[in-house]
Amino acid sequence: MAEVKRRWRDYRTEGGQRPVKDFLMGVPDDQRAAILDAMALVREKGQREGGARKLRGRIWEVRVDQGEVIHRITFASVSGRGRILLSLDGFEKKTQKTPAAKIDLATKRLKDWEDRGKKENKGE
Repeated sequence: MAEVKRRWRDYRTEGGQRPVKDFLMGVPDDQRAAILDAMALVREKGQREGGARKLRGRIWEVRVDQGEVIHRITFASVSGRGRILLSLDGFEKKTQKTPAAKIDLATKRLKDWEDRGKKENKGE
């Protein structure tokens, strides 16, 4: 069976902002490197084998525990056979359970991305 080639793509707001990129740029270099390594593992092995956790519906998270600091990247697979992993939000997590508001935000961003993609494909 052929290996699936996956790649990460950042969600962009209608104004062009990239929330996950902005989050990563605000994280210290060593922590950013660990987050990017975890994202690379998901890209290479897929969600389950790469250590991602399903949160709700199509929303998954990459978890990076760095002692006192735990980072999360929420994402969704948005193309056939999981080729594109759309990063939706990045945040520092202080509780054991991912806050519902963060899952809701990721779901909202996924819907926005899909709705805008449909408009662009129709030429609107």
